[in-house]
Amino acid sequence: MKSPYMVFIGHGSLKFVTKSGKVIYVDPAFPGGDYSQPADMILITHFHGDHDREDIVTKAKGCFTFSSKDAINGGIYNVIERDGVKITPVEAYNKNHSREECVGYVLSFDGLNVYCSGDTSKTDDMVNKLPHMNIDYAFLPIDGFYNMDPKEASECAKIINARYVLPIHNDPKSMETGEFFETGLDDFDHSGKIVLKHGEMLELKE
Repeated sequence: MKSPYMVFIGHGSLKFVTKSGKVIYVDPAFPGGDYSQPADMILITHFHGDHDREDIVTKAKGCFTFSSKDAINGGIYNVIERDGVKITPVEAYNKNHSREECVGYVLSFDGLNVYCSGDTSKTDDMVNKLPHMNIDYAFLPIDGFYNMDPKEASECAKIINARYVLPIHNDPKSMETGEFFETGLDDFDHSGKIVLKHGEMLELKE
């Protein structure tokens, strides 16, 4: 059985493949990104145009979509399990993103806990919940336009205490051009920092 892995498709868009071969896309939207591997799950953190393009994804039979609308019910965050993957929604919010309409996800599979923050700044859950969830990999936006800047993201990464942290969503221009920009990456600081370019793969290790 192969190791699980992920691909940074671009901007805020990620793909995860479990040991058993289940394919999970998070926030599909990146122009020119490869969404050809059939999805078993599609997760959407919020309904902004750079995160919610479910229509561009190739879907496997029985593909399951879970969005922020499904994740929050009357202020309660709905935890679900499907195909060996536990999905725990957590808070995501800032001045540009409503707490009632946006979430992040902690994905638990193959002995790993992976935090996909969505669009956010520092949240109460980062302080009170995530440090106790034994996060292995965390993906944080650092654009400083619509979300936190690299300095705040560095602070959040330290609080969350993940083994590895990957900065994403660092330059909104990438959504217009499809290019990879290094904006803010040098200013993001964490001992377990990993920088991936568009389309690059990372094997996920326990």
